[in-house]
Amino acid sequence: MIRVEFLSAAQDELNAASDSYELHRKNLGVRFSTEARRICDFLASNPNYGHPIAAGYRRVNFKGFPYYFAYTIQKQTINILAVSHTSRHPDYWKDRF
Repeated sequence: MIRVEFLSAAQDELNAASDSYELHRKNLGVRFSTEARRICDFLASNPNYGHPIAAGYRRVNFKGFPYYFAYTIQKQTINILAVSHTSRHPDYWKDRF
């Protein structure tokens, strides 16, 4: 199985989004974090699942939330580059890879 690692900026984004959802409605942040873990577990077994983007990364959308993981695959590691909102500043993170 492939290991999943977050860049520190991506981990910060995940935490911020989860905290924001939790402030908005109790347990919504927990649901967001649970969805992120589900995607990580799935990608560890299916690394090529995400839609390939011409810029050289892959993207997989969250279910039920307007977010996606942008990631690359290097040897036995999936590197999560960003936890990005689907309609906010789409290119802000692209200097990370």
